[in-house]
Amino acid sequence: MTICVTNCLHWIGFHIVNRLIENDYQVDGVADISSESEEELSLMLGRNSSFTLYSNENAIKDTKYSDAVLFHESKQPIQALKTFNFGKDIDKPNSINIELPLLFGEWMPMDEKGVYVNKQYIEFYSTRFQEEAIYINDFVDCFMQWLKVPDLPNNISLTKNKNLQIKEDTLEKQLYIRGNRPIDDQIENLIKHYKKIKNYKM
Repeated sequence: MTICVTNCLHWIGFHIVNRLIENDYQVDGVADISSESEEELSLMLGRNSSFTLYSNENAIKDTKYSDAVLFHESKQPIQALKTFNFGKDIDKPNSINIELPLLFGEWMPMDEKGVYVNKQYIEFYSTRFQEEAIYINDFVDCFMQWLKVPDLPNNISLTKNKNLQIKEDTLEKQLYIRGNRPIDDQIENLIKHYKKIKNYKM
């Protein structure tokens, strides 16, 4: 089973590709390497024979995939039985549009006091981070289960607030993600990782 991941060297895409490879999936990744950080991530993934990196989508235009994972709007359609879209919503059959929560994890833009999400700086001990942030591995655990579900809703929103109310007329499915470890432990480990790799251009 081969899965295509576009912008696979985005820090979230990297974590998804890494987990797919660990679970014996074949992965075709699409990314244009433009930083030292992306170069390092490509070398880490490239060591595995289950991963192939392409610099653009033209190289895979005739390939058929079981699933596609899009982290940006695709310039041309990628042939897949099911498409997980993390960018602009796609209104097509078998496309699942996922609204990402505030994710944090290794390789993301950050410093020792907080993270950058969509160019916005959020401190670790701010109210927003403490109430909304979900560790990347908890999110990827959830995503790996979605791959096995044949009939997902077309729109999914994620939260760690299980009491959040959704309007009844919305087409969106709200999913609750419970963290597996205390957030302070995850922050501490993330800062340790950051200190090791902070010389890369993030």
